[in-house]
Amino acid sequence: MKIYLDRDAAKQVKKLKEDERSRILRRIKALEVDPFLGKKLKGRENTYSLRVGKFRAIYEIHADRDEIWVLKIDLRSRVYDRI
Repeated sequence: MKIYLDRDAAKQVKKLKEDERSRILRRIKALEVDPFLGKKLKGRENTYSLRVGKFRAIYEIHADRDEIWVLKIDLRSRVYDRI
């Protein structure tokens, strides 16, 4: 599957410290092999949350287009308020 970062997710990645950024991007890249690494979010179709330390990456799987869209990346305490 091909992975795309939404504009909001890309902006958030740029704000992170280098070590946090590399850890998160490594975990997101792992979604190419297993897109179901994250936890399914209730009430949202094809939307998952990937845990990376204190951060969460919210992403959608579009199997028909063979795509994964990362929508948000933020601290766990804030990310769910913004989706």
